[in-house]
Amino acid sequence: MNTPEATDDQLTTLFHESTATLEPDVTELVAGGVARGRTARRRRRAGAALGALAVVGVVGLAVGIGSAVGGSDSPEQGVVADQGSDKPSDKPRPSAPEGGPGVDADLTVPARDAPGLIASMLPPGELGPVLQENGFPLVDEPRHKIVHFLWNGTLTTFSIQPASGLGSCTEFATPPATCEVVDGLETLTYPPTELDQVTAQEISVWKHGYVIGVLSYNAPDGKDVAPVMDQPAISLEQLTEIARSDAWFS
Repeated sequence: MNTPEATDDQLTTLFHESTATLEPDVTELVAGGVARGRTARRRRRAGAALGALAVVGVVGLAVGIGSAVGGSDSPEQGVVADQGSDKPSDKPRPSAPEGGPGVDADLTVPARDAPGLIASMLPPGELGPVLQENGFPLVDEPRHKIVHFLWNGTLTTFSIQPASGLGSCTEFATPPATCEVVDGLETLTYPPTELDQVTAQEISVWKHGYVIGVLSYNAPDGKDVAPVMDQPAISLEQLTEIARSDAWFS
């Protein structure tokens, strides 16, 4: 014997009757949503400030302000060096400082040479290769340098870019980052922060009209890999010495 099919009205009535006794805890649901939203904002903030260098692949981590950089010197505008070449960009360096208000020195170190110079400022360790694959662009322009390399098996990012248009370091001092003037130089410190399994720390210094940033990790990549040490390989004190050095300028 066939059972008559339920009409739309009967289905609607059955649905309302079956859910009439459900009383969701609205307060708890809202609180949970707010907490999840705060967590998401914290992760986005850490991702922007550290970048997990994740703006433009890994470049945004360079100095935590890479996402704010625009104009002709931005990687999106074609300043990334030829990844198939073993030589830095052949474009001539300007004969006089350029780059906007406050720039009073030329950059004299090619991006590919920066890791070796950084290694000379550190205690003896293992200097690994310059990274140019899997989202690690090499930028070697007269006024803009970015290079990623391995130090003691961990990712390190070094960046120099004009400070014009970026403003003061106070604009990037979102906790836990801090901005202070040390010996007349604005210094942005980002303490050890864990994101996506990896811990990173960063120093950026405003000098000669540029921002010099150095970022150190405790893993060979910026996210979703197993750390190879408890803390980033280069200490905040060492990062500060590198960022403050005059060796980058004429």
